[in-house]
Amino acid sequence: MRILSVDNDVRWVSKVREVLSGASLSYEVVQIGSREDLRQELTSGYVAAVVTEHDLGWTRGAEVLAEVKNARPYVPVIMLTGAGDEELAAEAITAGFDGYLPKRRMDRLPEVLSEALARAGKAERQEQERRTALQNLEQEVARLRSVEDELHHVVAGARCLLWYGYAREDETAPNGMRWDIRMWDDEAAQEFFPIEKPAGTPYADAWRASRLPEDRERVRRVGADALRAGEPGYTNEFRCRRADGAVRWIREDVRVLDREPGAWRVVGICTDITEQKEALERQQVLTQSLKALFSIAYQLMGCPDVDCVCRCAVDLSKELLGLERCSIFLEENGEFRGTYGTDMRGRTVSEREARFPSRPIWERISWEAEGGSQRWMVFHGPWSEWDGEKFVNVGEGWVAVTEIIGRASNRIGLFFNDAAITNSPFDPVKQEVVPVLCSLLGSAIEMKRAEDELKRFAQALETRVAERTAELQELNEKLRNEIVERRRAEEVLRWVLANARARVWHADLVKDGEGFRVVDSREVSVEAAKALVPIEVPEGMNFSEVLEHHIPDEDRRRISETVLEALSSGKPGYSVEFRVVGEDGRIFWLSEDVSIQRLEENLWRLVGVCTDITERKMAQEQLLLLSRALSYAGDAVIVTDQQGVVQYVNAAFERMSGYNSQEVVGRPWYTLPCTPFGEEAWSRVSFGSRASLQLGTSESWIGQLECVRKDGSSYQTSVVVSPVLDQSGQVTGYVIVKRDITEQARLEEQLRQTQKMEAIGRLAGGVAHDFNNLLQAVNIYSQMIVERPATLEKIREWALQISRAGERAAGLTRQLLAFGRQQILEPKVFNINERISELEKLLRRTIGEDIELVVVLDPKLWNVKADPVQFDQVVMNLVLNARDAMPSGGKLTIETANAELGANYLRTHPDSVLGRYVVVAVADTGIGMDEATKSRIFEPFFTTKEQGRGTGLGLATVYGIVQQSGGMIHVYSEPGKGSCFKVYLPAFEGDVSVAEEQNAEQSAPLISATVLLVEDDDMARAAALAMLETLGCKVIKAANAEDAIQASEEHQGPIDLLLTDVVMPKMSGRELADELRKKRPEMKVLYMSGYTPNAIVHQGILDEGTKFLQKPFTLMTLSAKMAEVLGERR
Repeated sequence: MRILSVDNDVRWVSKVREVLSGASLSYEVVQIGSREDLRQELTSGYVAAVVTEHDLGWTRGAEVLAEVKNARPYVPVIMLTGAGDEELAAEAITAGFDGYLPKRRMDRLPEVLSEALARAGKAERQEQERRTALQNLEQEVARLRSVEDELHHVVAGARCLLWYGYAREDETAPNGMRWDIRMWDDEAAQEFFPIEKPAGTPYADAWRASRLPEDRERVRRVGADALRAGEPGYTNEFRCRRADGAVRWIREDVRVLDREPGAWRVVGICTDITEQKEALERQQVLTQSLKALFSIAYQLMGCPDVDCVCRCAVDLSKELLGLERCSIFLEENGEFRGTYGTDMRGRTVSEREARFPSRPIWERISWEAEGGSQRWMVFHGPWSEWDGEKFVNVGEGWVAVTEIIGRASNRIGLFFNDAAITNSPFDPVKQEVVPVLCSLLGSAIEMKRAEDELKRFAQALETRVAERTAELQELNEKLRNEIVERRRAEEVLRWVLANARARVWHADLVKDGEGFRVVDSREVSVEAAKALVPIEVPEGMNFSEVLEHHIPDEDRRRISETVLEALSSGKPGYSVEFRVVGEDGRIFWLSEDVSIQRLEENLWRLVGVCTDITERKMAQEQLLLLSRALSYAGDAVIVTDQQGVVQYVNAAFERMSGYNSQEVVGRPWYTLPCTPFGEEAWSRVSFGSRASLQLGTSESWIGQLECVRKDGSSYQTSVVVSPVLDQSGQVTGYVIVKRDITEQARLEEQLRQTQKMEAIGRLAGGVAHDFNNLLQAVNIYSQMIVERPATLEKIREWALQISRAGERAAGLTRQLLAFGRQQILEPKVFNINERISELEKLLRRTIGEDIELVVVLDPKLWNVKADPVQFDQVVMNLVLNARDAMPSGGKLTIETANAELGANYLRTHPDSVLGRYVVVAVADTGIGMDEATKSRIFEPFFTTKEQGRGTGLGLATVYGIVQQSGGMIHVYSEPGKGSCFKVYLPAFEGDVSVAEEQNAEQSAPLISATVLLVEDDDMARAAALAMLETLGCKVIKAANAEDAIQASEEHQGPIDLLLTDVVMPKMSGRELADELRKKRPEMKVLYMSGYTPNAIVHQGILDEGTKFLQKPFTLMTLSAKMAEVLGERR
């Protein structure tokens, strides 16, 4: 290491060399005696350290320090002095010396020098590192600024919005996601997409507010779903409203830069895709229009004259291009006159313009196309219509006028496109197609005119021989011009076909020997053909050659046969459908329509148009599969129209009914012999008590029908009638599915008969048990009265016991009749709320204090028509049953409500009848029932109570009364959760005032009367005779109907009342009454019976106006009923 020793004394310099020579490092000591030597050493070579004296005479140590640090900042400088003290040492350290050492301590010089060198080396390295880091930082900042500048330029030049920020989970935010974003450059964003932005509002907030409300929720949902799903990015398309009110389509591409739980760092680029959207829509319209133009051009070429060309052009423009109000004006004697498609036929353009009350406003627009240009104008202003006599102003209108240009670029006509009376202009995309149409039209008109002119020349040849040469030259010139026009039209047609999704080709065939050979085959547009059929065409081969290899052999043979047959038979064309196998193995179906033109004797030209029909073929296959499935279905299927007229039946229907499809198709389903439906029943598809559903809804009707086969045999079917709806939800027809359930119905009937026999066995046992007990009491007490002497009081007591046994037997009989639905009901119109209110006090006393009774009555409850007395028994039996189910107390609720049962209720309760009902619900919080108990609760004599606490007829009686009243009863119960019985009684639909009048009781005092008593049972007749005589009546008795008729004829006075049994031999009570009333019409009739058939009762309901007395009856009952019949009261 090179050490500079700055000292005037050579001895001390030698001493320094001596001390350092013994150090571990190798040092070279150089003496410095002047300032020049010092500077030269510092600038010329390597210096490791400097050792200097404090005072040198020619300089001082501090100046040496300054020189060294100025030249070599990291070279350590050590003060080595002979006049050392503590004050000088402090001064040296303060001045910045790297070390201080008195000469008397020279031996420590290697140590001090080594430490100073180490500190200097470390400081130098740190400084170098700092400078390097600073330099790197400056370079990175410069690079980032460059990138930022470049990004600003890119964003500005790319015409897009760039934003960045964070998305965080936030339950309070929409979709649970809060977006904190900023635009890269608000000013550039506002310049690119100006929006309504209040002062001080960040552009990002205003940008989100500019989205259309109907798109906002979807944009938020798509973003939130993508982030939560862990997607690396997503794309959104939505609409925004600019400051000028214009709505633009925006595409937003978002990428996730970083993510952590519940938060994502994202960046997004938004671009305006409005033009792309509009271009796509425009392209679709253009494609359809260009296809139509090809068809129009093809048909115009086949028109025989100009008149046909103009007529076809107008008709086809309306049909294929949607130009509903188009018209053509052709030049005639210097003026344009209307021809077709207008109410101005024969009028001039000047007269047409007269329909505009004000001066027209014309805007000229140039439309350029390959091969020439067309000029067209747009007009918008007041509009008038011709009413047959004059023009009448009808409002504002739009008109586009396009020139029809001839071969010499001369105007030969005008094509008017009236957009009707509207405040909006016509479709500009459609208008773009009009010049192409006019170009085709001009060529066709010129061609037809040339043809007409050629005909005129041909006819004049015979008379104009002298002018033949000149005329031929003129004709040739016209033909040359026509060729030019045809080429121009062909170029336009090529452009049209290139933009249509169809393959168009033409080929020339010659007859060669026994077959035909293709001499020329070309595609009008290879690009259009490839777009239709995506196959690779190698270089040097044409599309037709390659396509042939992708057609299956079977289809290729069929195409060849079709072509040969068409050419051989001289047909003008043919159509064929075939398959093509794509490069990826997919199969396409193509339809090809080919026109054939015979050019020479053995030369034909074929022009073909090929379109994709794959989707149509798939739909046909699906329809075929569906048809086969219906044909092989096991159930009969009938399809009708909205009026029920049969459109289709499957094979199962023919097998099931015996009728073939020809016998039923075209006939209303409900009139078929095999369907027991009438027209009225069909209008409200209903069957018995199973279902009822108004047609015209989206619900299905389910029921069972007994049908008749063609051979007259009957069979049972289950039927489902389902409506067929169109896209708007309107009924367009019906599908009826029938299944033969004859065997199933037979087995069900056998099961029901078995169950009935079991129930009858239990019923007989229960009746025998109870009646034996009652007969035991009657026999014992009767025998005691007859054989055992006793006091009158004892006899009266025994007679009372016999009477009580009779009353119990009568009550048991009534319960049995109610269960068997043979109870005689006297229905009246009443309100259930009133009956329950009257029963409430009695019910509270009956159930006891440990049960809470809650009554909830619907104030708008409908009326019912039923037997009010029997209804009271139903409520009482249900309440007693609920009380017994709550031995430890509980809550009993009685609730009334209106209900209208529909088809949905029928699906879960198939035995119900649809309609309006009054519902009475009795619910308890008792022990409840399991399914096994619920299935038997309505069986007679079935009870879960202990011996002696129940007869088992309570719920059976309830069931019988409800069923006989035309109602239903449903039970809901679970063990430990109580039970709820719901009674459904049909709501009364008639006149309440008339019903109340019928319900009113007549009141009048009882008077003496003459009574004709007819009873075939001797004991019963004797008992009734005693009762009547006790009431003070004059009685004429008869044992049968014949005796009664004879007694009536023999009696000279009036007979006030006929009291007759209903069931008697030879003639019933009803027949007897009818016979007697022929001569005694004023005679009242009171029927009595213990069991009444349908003579005066139908379905358990007493005939209107019929008075009836149920056996057995008491003296008070007889008295009250007679008073009611005779109009008197005791």
